[in-house]
Amino acid sequence: MLRLLVGWRAYTEWLELLCGVFAHHGGTRCDAHLVCCIQSHRHRELATQNTASLIDAGHAAFRGAAVLGAGCAAAVRRHVERAGASVLAHGGYSPESSVLMQQLIDLHRMVAEIDVRDDHLCVEAGMRFTQEDLRASLISPIADIWEQHGRSWVCGRRIAPEDYALYAGERRGRKSKLIQVGGRD
Repeated sequence: MLRLLVGWRAYTEWLELLCGVFAHHGGTRCDAHLVCCIQSHRHRELATQNTASLIDAGHAAFRGAAVLGAGCAAAVRRHVERAGASVLAHGGYSPESSVLMQQLIDLHRMVAEIDVRDDHLCVEAGMRFTQEDLRASLISPIADIWEQHGRSWVCGRRIAPEDYALYAGERRGRKSKLIQVGGRD
């Protein structure tokens, strides 16, 4: 997991440098720059099409190769399951679960960045769409962990299962009171 996160940081730095090289530079024709040509093509597309920007294409390539690649996807899912179990059991308040919680936070940030639309030309190039795979295999499970953690821990204390309804009722009560107050004005 750490190698994936370190690799992501290095890759994003490289991608930003690459995008800077192909970006528009003053004093030259716009059609001489890759970023300008892609942008021009994107403006001519139909609403159902998606030619990715250079940075989005780079994010999708990393997603397909490094995160959802054959050997990595299963390892990342196992790590998320193990980290989620530790965070839910210890709330991020033990030495192990706090490290794993930080890794989940970093992973969540990374998968949010690579959750870009697939290029509509993927199929023509022989590639498969991977955004839905990412959402099903990582984004949804991580969101479930955060939701379960939020329901089972408060202020560093574990909520007893018999008290879940009490906390859920209080949250619902506050929301309905806000709606009622807002509805009168």
